[in-house]
Amino acid sequence: MEVEIEEKVCPFCGQLIMCGPDVDPRRRCRCADAVRFSAAQEILEDMENALEELFGNNCTDVSKSFVPVSRNEMSGLYTVVVLTAAGLFTRANITLHDGSVCTVKKDSVNRKITIQR
Repeated sequence: MEVEIEEKVCPFCGQLIMCGPDVDPRRRCRCADAVRFSAAQEILEDMENALEELFGNNCTDVSKSFVPVSRNEMSGLYTVVVLTAAGLFTRANITLHDGSVCTVKKDSVNRKITIQR
């Protein structure tokens, strides 16, 4: 089995990077800008995973009180996560239709629900 290796250029510093066809050279280069980009991408991926875990179809595995959100709500939450991870917001609190609150910070996503008796 042959492994395809391509020569790509880091858009930040111009260095040639040898990597596979599906690999982003910004994730392989060690220049300061590429390292910052890679770290930001990892944080975003972690936040997306947390979003799916806390609000997606399997959210009841986290808490029996959680209910999966609609596709539209999930799309809106994803947009807020991306904008917050990019630094456009420092914090966002979103109240969802089920009454739970999603708090998004630069590196975390939380869900809180208040049960009234």
